[in-house]
Amino acid sequence: MRLNSCEEQLDSFQSVVHVALNSCIPIRTVKHHPNDKPWITPVIKESIKKRQQALLNNDLHQYNVYRNKVMRFCKRARQRFYNDKINHMHESNPKKWWDGIKLLSGLPNPPPLTSLAVNGTVLKDFDLAVAINESFCSVDADIPQLNFTPIPISNIPDEYIFTRDVVELALVAVQDRNSVGPDEIPNWLLNTCATTISIPVCSMFNSSIREGRVPGLWKCADVLRELPLYKYVDDCAISEVVRVCEPDLPKLQQELDNVTQWSSANNMKLNVKKTKDFTVSYLINQPLAQPLIVNNQPLEAVNTIKLLGVNLTSDLKWTTHIRHISSKASKRLYALRILRRNGVHPSDLRT
Repeated sequence: MRLNSCEEQLDSFQSVVHVALNSCIPIRTVKHHPNDKPWITPVIKESIKKRQQALLNNDLHQYNVYRNKVMRFCKRARQRFYNDKINHMHESNPKKWWDGIKLLSGLPNPPPLTSLAVNGTVLKDFDLAVAINESFCSVDADIPQLNFTPIPISNIPDEYIFTRDVVELALVAVQDRNSVGPDEIPNWLLNTCATTISIPVCSMFNSSIREGRVPGLWKCADVLRELPLYKYVDDCAISEVVRVCEPDLPKLQQELDNVTQWSSANNMKLNVKKTKDFTVSYLINQPLAQPLIVNNQPLEAVNTIKLLGVNLTSDLKWTTHIRHISSKASKRLYALRILRRNGVHPSDLRT
């Protein structure tokens, strides 16, 4: 059977691949624990299970044996993970190298975006994906659609025709870790079977060029639910010196109103929860000041605030800032010790 249309070729190719996958590699259920580290192996899990069982049985000797065994296995596994997965990325991909270093040392990563407040409503999961998709589609909502009729091309220059070797090289370069497309064909299959798959894929590409159109499935895309969309606005601080005999703050409130109006005019909105009222005073009996109002909501009065990386207190003492820096340094030193035990070279620890 000869398939001339690129759409027919794509449908046939996708059907054959999925049938082969379902028959040769059937779907199976695998237990996955989100807290499992990538270097954890089934041997380590089995040792942990025996260690916990010995603890439940009050067998102190067996518990100590398996506890030490788990510690040795984890240490070797972390060293192997660093040497095999992280060490080579120090020069080629510093970002992934640093992500692996943080994973090894236990440094926290920022949580992914799983919810977003839109017009006062918190959207999650599917609703968030729909809102993001509608936002993308609203850009060209007022543009009329084009009535395009594909025109077959008879004489195509040779430089526009794909060869099997070119397609095979492109398939080999596909990254296994990238997410699959709407065709749900895994990337590892395209990469591993590039020599065989390059023949039908090359035919589909050339048919698409000859017909002057692209298959509809290739125009689709999956919108991730955890799409990292952020809109940052630089922080702003407003200050005023207030005399004790004049506790009211008419000037500061007026400036806040001006900033609020300017933000609204520029499609921005002040976050009342993150806006704080901070007062510096050495008086034993603090005067009662009029609360500041933003968007008809009073601001929270705090005694400690972080400004440009410095933790300030209302009495301008350094105790809070020193404790914060000491705690941060202790965490970094602990991370360095963990990395050194896992085989990270000292020169990498100094970068």
